[in-house]
Amino acid sequence: MNNVATTVEIKDYTDKILDSFDKKTNAFLLEVKDSIANQTSINSPVDTGNLSRSFLTDSFVDRDEKTAYIGSGLKYSIWQEFGTGEYALKGNGRKGGWVYKSPKDAKFYRTRGAKPQRMLYRALLTKKPLIVSRAKKILGEINKNG
Repeated sequence: MNNVATTVEIKDYTDKILDSFDKKTNAFLLEVKDSIANQTSINSPVDTGNLSRSFLTDSFVDRDEKTAYIGSGLKYSIWQEFGTGEYALKGNGRKGGWVYKSPKDAKFYRTRGAKPQRMLYRALLTKKPLIVSRAKKILGEINKNG
C-alpha cells in the first residue's frame, strides 16, 4: 500500500473580510450622509441661513452603530419639515390661528401656521436612486474583493 502524506492548510480570512466590510460600510454611510445633508441644505428655506447650515453641521455617522444621522438640531427645523397649525402635514396642528410677536421687528402678526417644506424628505427622494446604486456597487465590491 502506498502511503501518501497530504497536508491541508486552512486560512481564515474572517478578520480581513470583516475589516473590509467595516471600512466600506463606514465610507458608504459618510457618502450617504454628505449627499442627503447637502441636498437638504439646498432644499431648506433661507432666512438667516442657520437652518440650511445646520443640516451640514449637525448630521453625522456613528461608526459603531453603522448609522447615518441626518437632521438639524434647531428646534424649529421640525416645524419647517412638517408644518404647523392648520397646515401641519398630518392635520394635527393648532386650529383657528394665533397671534405672535416677531423678534425681528417687534410687531404682532396673525397666522394660521406654516406649510410643510419637507426639505429632508425631498432630499431623500432625490438621492435614493444614487444611494441604491452606490450600495449595490460597494456591496458587490466586498463580495468580489473581500
